[in-house]
Amino acid sequence: MTQLIVCEKYRIAIAVAKALKATLNPAYGVYTNGDITVAYVHRGFIKPVGLDKAANGCLPFVPEKFKIAVTDKKRDRVLKPLFRNAKEVVFASDEGADAQARFFNICRHFRVGHPTSRMWLPRITRASIRRSFSKREKGRHLHNLAQSGLVAGAMDMMFEYNFAGVLKRWYYEGEPLTRKEVVAMQYLGDMDEQAAQYDAQPKAYRIFLDYGGLHLVSDQSWQSERVCAAIVDTIPVGEPVKARMTVTEKDAPVVRLHTMLTLQMDASDNFGFMPSLSVKTAEKLYEQGFISSPYVTAPDAGNGITVLRRLSKRATKTERSLYRLIAGRMDAAAMKPEKKQYATVTAEIAGLTFSCRWEVREPKPEYTGTSEQTITIVEKMMAPVKEVSPLSYGFVPTLANLTGYATLTADTMHPDMPYCNTVHEYGTALEGLVRKGFITIEDGTIACTPEGDRLLLDLAPYNLAHSILVGQYGADGIPYGTITGRKVVNGFGEWISDTVTDILRYTPKKE
Repeated sequence: MTQLIVCEKYRIAIAVAKALKATLNPAYGVYTNGDITVAYVHRGFIKPVGLDKAANGCLPFVPEKFKIAVTDKKRDRVLKPLFRNAKEVVFASDEGADAQARFFNICRHFRVGHPTSRMWLPRITRASIRRSFSKREKGRHLHNLAQSGLVAGAMDMMFEYNFAGVLKRWYYEGEPLTRKEVVAMQYLGDMDEQAAQYDAQPKAYRIFLDYGGLHLVSDQSWQSERVCAAIVDTIPVGEPVKARMTVTEKDAPVVRLHTMLTLQMDASDNFGFMPSLSVKTAEKLYEQGFISSPYVTAPDAGNGITVLRRLSKRATKTERSLYRLIAGRMDAAAMKPEKKQYATVTAEIAGLTFSCRWEVREPKPEYTGTSEQTITIVEKMMAPVKEVSPLSYGFVPTLANLTGYATLTADTMHPDMPYCNTVHEYGTALEGLVRKGFITIEDGTIACTPEGDRLLLDLAPYNLAHSILVGQYGADGIPYGTITGRKVVNGFGEWISDTVTDILRYTPKKE
């Protein structure tokens, strides 16, 4: 009997086999040396059975059980004796809950009764693979991690089937929306509401004073143009005024190593790459051993995506671009944080406080501190100002804000467990909304299409995003043993059944 190591990527299976000296190749994707066998089992080998057949058109529909089915009978015949003759089954991967759930289903299909364990693969190097094999993990936490992935998958299936039916009743054509796409869509709607609130605010007037090319601005504003104009008349011009300049110094934000999320953002900013292209390219670079695993959390000096070796000359243009981004971020993260200095001038004039702030272009240590100055106002004016919404519709800031909003529990996940797709897939969710015609991205700016605006109106009464995220938070808590998978699935199923029933109550049937 041998130790069987399961890999979901063909290149990774070859790398693991070479590192552990499993050189015999009795079948495609199978390598052995008599003691250790490495087998390639592709991600789609076993898949959950869709709900369409079981539901038979029923809406809402929440299944009592979720079924799985083998999609590759030929591969099944090759793998069956390997699992039967194994004394231990080891799963080798860099991914988290979703991958562990797939391994759980494989073991369930082959009725594995012997011990199972996990090899984390942060790097595809010989030394790293051997170290991971010698320190492979066992324990209940891996079962809980798999349950987290299974629960997330079950919620996806329930939501997509039921909401697809709702969209048809609402006269939408095309693909169903995923949970993350609905969260992203509703977040964009919330942004529109906040922007509208800022636009609805009445304009106010502020006073601007020019002294030597710089402008002091009044801290106070006035709704009445007449009142503001009267105050402007009391401010002297051409007379010396006492002012105070304060220069402060602080470190620029620390540059962290890339995660999949920040890599997507950087690639979009620099090259216009869509998130799915960045994900696909990063995974390919990892499989070939050029970079460390793109599935990392809480990046710090030693935890993030790093370059491992020189890139091959045969690399594609996309691979070279992403590789250079990662290498450049590594160099920036290794540098000492830059010092930034900011100067602020304040003055009391006619009983009002005026101030002006800017960044010092060429900072020097001796600049810091406070000094008294005398300035002369050469011109005065007033102008209407309106508070601008701090939210940006740019793709990159929207992706960052959306991810922060939707993954509040990401930082609390087990630091030794790479995160599941929940954290980084909001980029592909936005991309999915583009593909399905609900939003557009032009010149890096997101805008809703007429179909998207209509969908926001239909979603508005139900606040689906909140309940979707509550369900996902429950799934993310399973690895800690704070909640059971059954409780999360049951709770989500009850919510979706009640919500769809409520929606259909006010929606006419399609004829």
